[in-house]
Amino acid sequence: MAANPEGSPQVSGRCNQCGQQLIEIDNRGESLVGCLTCNLWTAEGKEHWVRVNEEDLRALHELRHKGSR
Repeated sequence: MAANPEGSPQVSGRCNQCGQQLIEIDNRGESLVGCLTCNLWTAEGKEHWVRVNEEDLRALHELRHKGSR
């Protein structure tokens, strides 16, 4: 993957903003890797980082917390 712009998470396992482990999600059929805490996501091989909408982000948080119980 190309070098990340400053201020973006790294696709090396941990977010360089908050240190949380990066996760992979399916966002409406597109596989994205990113940080649930910072809400920054990218597709493999892309340099463009996106944020998922608030409703989807809440659903991801709920899935993550229910899965850890």
